[in-house]
Amino acid sequence: MMTRLLVVTPTPSRGGAEEYVLTTARAAAAAGWHVTVALEVTDATRSLAADARQLPGVALLDVPVRGWRRWGVPGQAVATLAALARVRPAVALVVLPWPLLGLGNLIACAVARVPAAVVFQLAPEVVSPGRWVRWCRWAQRRQRWVAVSEQSARAVRRSFGVADVEVIPNGGPEPVARDPVARKMLRAELGLAATARVVVTVARLDPQKGHADLLAAVARHPDVTFVWVGDGDGRAALEATIAHGSLDVRLLGHRRDVGSILDGADLFVLPSHAEGLPFALLEALAHGVPIVASDAGGTPEVVRDGVDGLVHRRGDRADLAAKLAWALQHPDAMRAMAASGRARAAAFSAERMLQATLGVLGALRAQ
Repeated sequence: MMTRLLVVTPTPSRGGAEEYVLTTARAAAAAGWHVTVALEVTDATRSLAADARQLPGVALLDVPVRGWRRWGVPGQAVATLAALARVRPAVALVVLPWPLLGLGNLIACAVARVPAAVVFQLAPEVVSPGRWVRWCRWAQRRQRWVAVSEQSARAVRRSFGVADVEVIPNGGPEPVARDPVARKMLRAELGLAATARVVVTVARLDPQKGHADLLAAVARHPDVTFVWVGDGDGRAALEATIAHGSLDVRLLGHRRDVGSILDGADLFVLPSHAEGLPFALLEALAHGVPIVASDAGGTPEVVRDGVDGLVHRRGDRADLAAKLAWALQHPDAMRAMAASGRARAAAFSAERMLQATLGVLGALRAQ
């Protein structure tokens, strides 16, 4: 008889944390677990739910597990307890896109005595759980808490006053050779000359990702086309700014061929204000794309400034503009850094992430 695993995420949207849910659910099902993904299906999560339903051996449960804003932590805990009672899992995996989003989720698992791994995908700063901190500490003693970077682990430890938070870095694809045809195909799709320079950003359209900081530098490079892959609530405001400034920025929305787009790029830029350990960055590394990224979250733990790419101070538009200009002016140096980055990507592979994560779940099942 297969062991039941319930993956709970209180996500309000779709981004890297949600891709982690799909990746781990797929891997667990392939390893012989009977997997159910519990999330609240809304307009913002509908594509995530559709993709979850397509995974072999994975069931989707539409429940209000993100209801903390409406009903508070107790209401979220009640909804999660209902999901636990329905699925009756041997183990739970709680995936949090923000530490305070899922207090009711993790507390419910402890109340129901379901062994749980709690993965903090984003913890950019110290936050306060308020009056729930004692409940969270009580739950943590019965669970395994995981952060995706050393920076995130430090923030979680300080936020909850706990010491035992382990680190399993997010993982991307293994290093791959760039498709030589992709450059021509991307420029043809965009209606550009074969020699046009293209700078790509892959990120949810949200203030957290720093697109507005990048727009401040775009006008200085009229001979460069900037391509943004991703969607989100910030799209309308960004489109208005782009139109007002007549800027050459192309918004492609959500795409399933990100690897091909990266293969066609001259440069990858990720100016985030807050990150855990971004999957888009890891994918760019694996594809050997020259990188300019902010020092948010675990990025400096992966990209060594001046060795694997250029790292700028998050939220510092002047530093971002300077690093971007240098990268565009020194393509040979950036290609050398990209080669170093591609080699480094092997240490941050999805295979390593999944092996470690399934190891944690297996150990919890054996308790």
